[in-house]
Amino acid sequence: MELLICCKDSPQKLTNLIGGGLVDKVVDTAVKYFPPDVSPEQKQQFALECRQLELKYAQQQQHLINQAEALLTQRISQLEVPPKTS
Repeated sequence: MELLICCKDSPQKLTNLIGGGLVDKVVDTAVKYFPPDVSPEQKQQFALECRQLELKYAQQQQHLINQAEALLTQRISQLEVPPKTS
């Protein structure tokens, strides 16, 4: 439940929660091993592509969370007992 609240409040928190800032660590580590002749533009392009992968992953996770919420809501509505009328 805490994950769903976190997601609604801030998608960035979801990304950090799932990836733990993994993309930043990958980019920082990979840049250290780039050959010396790699241009700053190529390094930026690499970082951009990593961030795009991170965003795609976060979007997939959000889609799955939305599906789970919908299924839970549907199940709750099925289990609710209609009020008795006299």
